[in-house]
Amino acid sequence: MRNLIPILLALVVLSSGCDPEDTSGYNCTPEGCFADPANAQYLTLEDCLSACDEENNTNQSGGPWSFEIKLNGNTYAAAGDCGNPGNYSTGYATLANGLMTINLKSLDPSSENYISGGYISMTLTCENPFVGVNGFTISGTDDLIDYLPNSSPASLYATLESAWMLDNTTTMAELGYYYLNGYWVGNGFYTYPNLNFNLTSLGTYEVESDPSAWANGCGYIGENIEGSYNATLYFQDLSSLSAPPTQEELNAMENIPFTVPLEIEVSFSVTRVL
Repeated sequence: MRNLIPILLALVVLSSGCDPEDTSGYNCTPEGCFADPANAQYLTLEDCLSACDEENNTNQSGGPWSFEIKLNGNTYAAAGDCGNPGNYSTGYATLANGLMTINLKSLDPSSENYISGGYISMTLTCENPFVGVNGFTISGTDDLIDYLPNSSPASLYATLESAWMLDNTTTMAELGYYYLNGYWVGNGFYTYPNLNFNLTSLGTYEVESDPSAWANGCGYIGENIEGSYNATLYFQDLSSLSAPPTQEELNAMENIPFTVPLEIEVSFSVTRVL
């Protein structure tokens, strides 16, 4: 029995020394936490998420930014690390002299920032914004005009298809408008109607002191401007009009309610560059 004791002790020592150290867990990246079976920074996912959130929020360069625009269920989306105004697919915003302008662009499907949807640009503008509900006007180009004709500044309400309402029972006549020589005549509010976006952050303007960051367009390191909108807009049904419409048809449209829906959802978290 005495001879067995040293052998057993030796086996215990050898076996404990041969057990490999467990280095599996999770690593923090700019895109979030990912499992790593060999060289993990954090043992648990919870620890990684906590540390990663803090790291990415305090050391980010120009974002990351993202936006999503849904129009009748069709999703346009883009996201990236640097909200560079020079990019064709980008999201960025300015706040100067009380005027906030938010630019959401997805105009290059080959861009690494492109996610889905095709070509679209949307510009949101608000005077004297604050955290909470604010009235924004919309303008834009490409596919946005197919859904929201008055979003194109060039139209200037020259046709009936440019008009839309937030209420599917309202008529232009009930609002005090009438149609004259290709334009709606009234109090002017519906030339660029305000939509009530909810801003959750006004962001902060801060620039990176490291010149190398600017080489990649990642010189803006402040907090993002964030907000969202979700509602249904209504247009008139113009499918029965002649091409071009007769004057009688145009006059009659003053009393036809707005019944064609457009479900619109917008959410964004974009770099503040001013």
